[in-house]
Amino acid sequence: MAIGFRPFLGAVTLAAAAVVSGSAVAQASPAVGSWDLTMTTPIGERKSTMTIAPTGGTYTVSFRNAPGADPLEETISDIRIEGNSFAFKRSVGIEQGQIELNYSGTVDGNALTGKVASQFGEFDLKGSRAG
Repeated sequence: MAIGFRPFLGAVTLAAAAVVSGSAVAQASPAVGSWDLTMTTPIGERKSTMTIAPTGGTYTVSFRNAPGADPLEETISDIRIEGNSFAFKRSVGIEQGQIELNYSGTVDGNALTGKVASQFGEFDLKGSRAG
């Protein structure tokens, strides 16, 4: 029984080390964290909170809308985080159909700047690290 347990324990230790090292690489990006965002559009400012998190050597991006805003059905894809830069696609379902938003930007300390491109034009994006 002990002979079978040692290879299992070794495999678990190796797998855990791989996850930790992958996460450590992912966490090295200054973009990781939660960001209070403001997107400036022709119909006013849109506020939300975006979270970029390391997940198994890659990243996930999620959004929480401002309090009182309707929840959105969305899909986030094509996530690219390189150093202090980020880019991804966000497909959002609204009453009129699907909108594809292409986010890109950079992080400098606790400040985020970027653009959001859509079929309606390109909008400025600003943010600060959520506290």
